[in-house]
Amino acid sequence: MPINYRALGMFAYPGVFLVCFIANATTFVPVPYVPVVMHVARTAESIPLVVVLGALGSVLGESVAFVVGRAGERLAEENQWWRRLERFLAKPWLAGLFLFLFAVPPNPLFDVAGLAAGALGVRYGVFFIAVFAARIIRLGVVAWLGINLA
Repeated sequence: MPINYRALGMFAYPGVFLVCFIANATTFVPVPYVPVVMHVARTAESIPLVVVLGALGSVLGESVAFVVGRAGERLAEENQWWRRLERFLAKPWLAGLFLFLFAVPPNPLFDVAGLAAGALGVRYGVFFIAVFAARIIRLGVVAWLGINLA
């Protein structure tokens, strides 16, 4: 039974945030947030609001993996391969670029990148900005597809 997103009114916007947050905070339970964003974008009055709230929910959801990685930072320091990766990502702009490029396409391995960023000591601000910008692009494309493929 299809959901009438227009009938949700203003509740559709926080719904997009919540669905994107849950979908990106969980690793083992797939939550199909892309169709939700597509459908809400198709009926929403403010497409930019759908995209920004979806991206915000997405980056905050991905922050769960970042925090878990930060908690396991000490375990990672003992691995030589990990130390090489840490030197490679020591520059904030390089870490941000890596995270941005990894976060734009639909990538099921991004949880690993979030864990690694936390464990490697990447600053949260760098993580947040890179992933938020990437998810703006991704969800902008998803919203555009939802509107134009209807």
